[in-house]
Amino acid sequence: MKDYPAYSIYPQTKSVIDNVIQLNFSKQPDKILRLFYFIKRQNKLQENLIEPTIDNFKREGYFVTEWGVVLD
Repeated sequence: MKDYPAYSIYPQTKSVIDNVIQLNFSKQPDKILRLFYFIKRQNKLQENLIEPTIDNFKREGYFVTEWGVVLD
């Protein structure tokens, strides 16, 4: 990621991802962790970005973890 002088990173959590991408399982997991990072190219450093909140997740029982990165 050297093409731009700055990048802004926006975590997208399960509540946001579920509205866009649905998952189907043959066996329903006890817990699902979904976390994507949306990365936006910037021509300059952004000021006053809001600090994100990422929910805690305990890996217990049968769980699924999905993560990824989307580069804009």
